[in-house]
Amino acid sequence: MEPSLAEQLRDLARKAGAPPRPRVPGTRYALNGDVWARFSLREMARFHQERAAVATLALARTRLPWGMVKTDGFGRVVGFVEAPPSPYDREWSRLRL
Repeated sequence: MEPSLAEQLRDLARKAGAPPRPRVPGTRYALNGDVWARFSLREMARFHQERAAVATLALARTRLPWGMVKTDGFGRVVGFVEAPPSPYDREWSRLRL
């Protein structure tokens, strides 16, 4: 079985010589202010605790072509996809000529 993303990140940090980080008790939230999304933090916290997860992301579908998060059939993050070039980006416009 392939290691989880969290296990892979811990392994990379260990190989880079980073000291192990102690787990700090309590709940932490990191919020992004770029997108409006409506969801319940209480439901998200319950979902997180039920699964004894290392981290939980609230994902939202956007109308803009930003980056995407790939998930498996269980909703676990398996990868990230960078946003496609913007037609308003000068470099991209030059390539399209």
